[in-house]
Amino acid sequence: MKTSHPILRKLSIRWRYLIRRNNKLLTITAGFFLALLVTSSLAFFVTIALIELEVFGPMPDKRELMTIDHPLATELYTADSVLMGKFYIQNRLDMYPNEIPESIIQALLATEDIRFYSHHGIDFRSLGRVFVKSILMGDPNSGGGSTITQQLAKNLYPRQDYMFGSIVINKLREMVLAYELERIYTKRELLVLYLNTVPFGEDTYGLKAGAFRYFGKSPEKLNAQEAALLIGMLKGPSYYSPRLHGDRAMERRNVVLGQMAKYDILSEAEKDSLSELPVELNYTLLSNSNGIAPYLRAHLKTELQDIIKEVNNSQDASYNLEADGLKIYTTINSKMQFYAENAVHKHLASIQKVLNRELARDSWNRKSDLERLAEQKLKGMSKEEQETKKMVRVFDWNGEKDSLMSPKELVLHNLRMLNAGFMAMDSRTGEIKAWVGGINYKHFQYDHVLAKRQVGSTFKPFVYLSALEHGYGPDDLFVNDTVSYAAYDNWTPKNADNQYGGMYTLKGALTHSVNTVSANLILKTGISNVCQLAQHAGIETRLPHVPSLALGTAELSLFELVRAYQSFANMGVPVKPQLIKSVADRNGELLYAANTNTTAKGDSIASRESMETIVEMMKNVVDRGTARSLRYRYGLKGEIAGKTGTTQNQADGWFVGFTPDLVAGVWVGAEYPAVHFRSLRYGQGAYTALPVWANFFKELYSDQEFKQMASAKFAISDSVRVRVSESADYIQAPTMEDELQPKQVKIVAENTMATSMISQ
Repeated sequence: MKTSHPILRKLSIRWRYLIRRNNKLLTITAGFFLALLVTSSLAFFVTIALIELEVFGPMPDKRELMTIDHPLATELYTADSVLMGKFYIQNRLDMYPNEIPESIIQALLATEDIRFYSHHGIDFRSLGRVFVKSILMGDPNSGGGSTITQQLAKNLYPRQDYMFGSIVINKLREMVLAYELERIYTKRELLVLYLNTVPFGEDTYGLKAGAFRYFGKSPEKLNAQEAALLIGMLKGPSYYSPRLHGDRAMERRNVVLGQMAKYDILSEAEKDSLSELPVELNYTLLSNSNGIAPYLRAHLKTELQDIIKEVNNSQDASYNLEADGLKIYTTINSKMQFYAENAVHKHLASIQKVLNRELARDSWNRKSDLERLAEQKLKGMSKEEQETKKMVRVFDWNGEKDSLMSPKELVLHNLRMLNAGFMAMDSRTGEIKAWVGGINYKHFQYDHVLAKRQVGSTFKPFVYLSALEHGYGPDDLFVNDTVSYAAYDNWTPKNADNQYGGMYTLKGALTHSVNTVSANLILKTGISNVCQLAQHAGIETRLPHVPSLALGTAELSLFELVRAYQSFANMGVPVKPQLIKSVADRNGELLYAANTNTTAKGDSIASRESMETIVEMMKNVVDRGTARSLRYRYGLKGEIAGKTGTTQNQADGWFVGFTPDLVAGVWVGAEYPAVHFRSLRYGQGAYTALPVWANFFKELYSDQEFKQMASAKFAISDSVRVRVSESADYIQAPTMEDELQPKQVKIVAENTMATSMISQ
């Protein structure tokens, strides 16, 4: 029916016009989007084909995807299975499927890929969002569309830069890899692979390494809020670092908790309760400069490289110390190491104050020496550069501190610092139980267990053992007179206390560290014989064939000295020191095991009777001699033997002591001998080194695990015990030097036929 009203007729015409126009517009729009869809699809499949053809670079084949490998940190453990540190290219620890807690999986899926179990590597429902943000908007940080499998592909095979279309090509490349990965691995395996590759900042890779770094625990021990925090960090490990940006980390953690509530993993009440909790960290940094026994770890690296080389040669393998996730077990006991480090720090912090006071009073006398040392260290820097101040982080006994210093002031600060070395070893097996190379590895990397310094009177037991082997007894008498040895350029040994006269027994001369008697003994028994005996005990450094060797002028390492004293504790039987017990691969398969038969070749270094006698004499050093403060000041019980040592000008303080089970040694001094205590009172080994030993053993004997050590007895016959105990230390007390009238006697110097007059 025709419309008769003119207005209705006009409206009808207008309506038909709009329909024809909109149909045309809709057709154009539909055509545009259809063309775009076809073009995009074509581009998609063409790009996929080009990726498969490796036009944009090589793609991993199925075999490579089936054997995914990435650098794994090698872990170093104590004998009691405490993690000491790591060697790594990347600080990464792998987890196994049974190690992943459910809280981690729930937090991960709720935040990153809730449809993980329903797709095959590509979530097509998210592709539209990715398409718009990545392609149309060119947003390189679009996120949100990549599945966990795609993110895994990105972690395994990092993105590359192309001349054009990098975002699209990389996204499609990851989709191809994700599809292939889904065909090879189960969903659980994919989760494990993903969590083993994710970064947590600070050169830390993998959830296991992240859990240890930030919470000091394994993943299965993480609670819900800790799991949420770690998963939240994946969006930006540095930006959301809980150590650096606690507020951001907490906010991001709560976002993850919100996602878990959204998908009914948590109730709203649980989410609200957990969101109120503060971020609590147990930040554990195992770097080269901290953690357990950093000096030892640095030393071990070379030894381990040699072991790995032997393993590779014998097994036709290619293990890498820093990339193959090896498990290395050392002989170190974590408790003993802790007690040793504490003992060093506690005592040196105390006596540093005394040294600082002495240096301040005596600065005019030693300033030139320190200035010269500082200039040597700063050689190559201009005077202006040496004196320009800036903020630096320096070592302090209360921890690091920031200070405004010039390079010269910093060097002088470090030169004035006392340092120390400590080593403890099982006297029967040779297993090293504690190793402290210095006061702080970050600031002072020189290892004083291995450094060679003059050993002072700690060398004397070898002289006295040689005398016992040559027929002398503990009760034989020796005059205590000053002597000038003409055959040795009129060398005249002096006693540290400048007291002379009277007569000492062999036992008493060692107990009170009488230099005059020690010098006499080495010439009577033969310098070569003493050297041979010491080297048989384990000293490898070439010893000087001079009579002053009896007073400890040889420069030896603490390592050598403790090793040699082990022969005393083990009644003459030397053993080879051990640090490495075993090496296993990442799966726990044994690659190397140390030889437990470490007894050195050859017989005992001396007769059984001589060994028992020297040990009884060294026990007297502790009970009545230079080390008696172990008894009256520190209250240590049980059988202890040892010897103190002090070098010229108090530059070095030593104490090496042993029990039936353990031998331990301490050295204390500054980096350069020019820095030392003014007086013997504060500079002697009994004051600088012995207290470290004492504090270590006090802690050890207070520990229930080691308490029985205090009751151990040396295997010494009753006849030897009686003979030594009944020997006096001296007959007639010594006097000051000016009261003594020297006597003239004749001796024949070793290795010469000339007869010389000396003062005795």
